[in-house]
Amino acid sequence: MKQKLLIVENDIDLADILKMHAEMRNYIPFNAFSIQEARKILAKESISRIILDLRMPGGHGLELIASLKKCPWTQDIPITVFSAQDDENTTQLSFLLGADHFVAKPAPMAAVFNHDF
Repeated sequence: MKQKLLIVENDIDLADILKMHAEMRNYIPFNAFSIQEARKILAKESISRIILDLRMPGGHGLELIASLKKCPWTQDIPITVFSAQDDENTTQLSFLLGADHFVAKPAPMAAVFNHDF
């Protein structure tokens, strides 16, 4: 059975590229272009993995990580942060809040997808 991947990215072109690579890796991808859209998808779908940009309309990705890790239904979903906001404090905070991986933009798609979960 294919796993469902939530791509939280407000750059439409990059979201499409991520979606294409997800499909090539046998995921069923869902694109969210804001934090609110991500929350709606998470409420409806059984998501297996999240790729998350931090600077998003309607909130910051760090807030989403924190809320997901506090919720029993979403706390075990692996999160890969894929963001240009890659200063040391942001990277460390991402991990402290519960992100599993951090990939700084720009990066090859293999860096985003090649993680064991």
